[in-house]
Amino acid sequence: MEENTVSNLYSVVISDKNMDIETKKILLDEIRKLKPPGENKWNFRSIVIVLGIIALIAPLTVLFHGYADTFPPGVLSLSSTAVGALAAFITSSLKK
Repeated sequence: MEENTVSNLYSVVISDKNMDIETKKILLDEIRKLKPPGENKWNFRSIVIVLGIIALIAPLTVLFHGYADTFPPGVLSLSSTAVGALAAFITSSLKK
């Protein structure tokens, strides 16, 4: 059995002349779901986007509200933890 069987399914579905476009869309979406989570680029993007937004909460709060003296420590902790998680996630994905 070939190593890239799931990837080969894409070309089989696309090259089939007997299927209509809607059926191809449904099949391609189902084939995409068969891939392991590590190969799904949207998993990586969604994690980076969410952690980036959380990391920006503290600086944007200080910038827009201007209360750096009475800044809530919970927001600062959440933001710094998100920066650490983002750095750890990106560096772990680069090792592959």
